[in-house]
Amino acid sequence: MKLLTSGFLAALTATTALACGSPLPPPRATPSRSATPAPRSLSSGTALEPFLPLVAGQLYHYEFHTDGGENGLLSVRIERTDERHGAWVLPGGSNAFEYATDGVLTFGEHGSSYLLQAPLEVGRRWRGAHQSWVEVRRIDATVTVPAGTFSGCVETAESRSGDVPFSVAASYCPNVGMVQRDVSNGPRHERLVLQSFGAPVDIGPDGVSVTPGN
Repeated sequence: MKLLTSGFLAALTATTALACGSPLPPPRATPSRSATPAPRSLSSGTALEPFLPLVAGQLYHYEFHTDGGENGLLSVRIERTDERHGAWVLPGGSNAFEYATDGVLTFGEHGSSYLLQAPLEVGRRWRGAHQSWVEVRRIDATVTVPAGTFSGCVETAESRSGDVPFSVAASYCPNVGMVQRDVSNGPRHERLVLQSFGAPVDIGPDGVSVTPGN
């Protein structure tokens, strides 16, 4: 499970135990929290936020599979500190993100890098954290995962050759976020697919209820 937790964190930050064969560096510290939880309506208003709509309190559940036969479920919770900043929170740590005017930034071993950068056009490229290029392959894909079938999705791909070749392919769907990600390192491969997502569930004295948006 440790490898997959690190692998998912690498998928989000593009810094990588799987890709470079070394331990994942410590996550960037989560920004200081307010005593009052951020409202779910908090938004940066930036152009690419719909492709990574990291709503305060939102929960994402991903199935993971490896070529070694490991299978399981990984949960990710979203925290927001203001309109532009927040963090992904995983069982093993957290990583900060930022909505910039021209894209969505995350933070890793070599500082900040883009997960998505505007404009989203086929063939558009930007430098990833591995010092290789991330390229937009499609902007109109339809993707089916356990969480559902989504259209208008953006697919990106990144690869690097050399002593430790690797490749990463990801799909981001409007009003959902990252729905799948495949990471390969030579003969090793792991895949994450979105099983479900939504607001947290409150198990109170009267039973189960979904926490309302605000």
